[in-house]
Amino acid sequence: FELRPHGALSAAYAAADLVAVPSRRQEAFGRVVVEALAAGRLCATFHHGAASEVGAAVLRAAVEHGLPPTLLPRGVLLVGPLFLVAPCDAQGLGAAIREASRMGSAERLARGEVGVRAAAEFGLDAFVRRTLAVYRSC
Repeated sequence: FELRPHGALSAAYAAADLVAVPSRRQEAFGRVVVEALAAGRLCATFHHGAASEVGAAVLRAAVEHGLPPTLLPRGVLLVGPLFLVAPCDAQGLGAAIREASRMGSAERLARGEVGVRAAAEFGLDAFVRRTLAVYRSC
């Protein structure tokens, strides 16, 4: 089981160059962010709540892939395919969208591959492995 979108949702992600997730409130789990990453898409979101946890997984995958994080204008942090914007900063979100629109297709593809790898950390198999590891450590 993976968090990869299916059907009409999959087609919507496939048609997007960037998925913007401007959640003003912190989310317990950023499913839309993870789905966008699993679909290999760039994603811009506010850096709070679950986006921070997802960002950590993306950072690990990006470093393994040789893509160091980059600080962009307005304090936007680009980590692999993920643009992390200060919470509720509409101008920062706009800056992230502009940066994404300037990105070439080869770079989008490479960053998207990092997102697919990072999203795998949130699938059922990974969840079961981590849960069993906790039980075994007791």
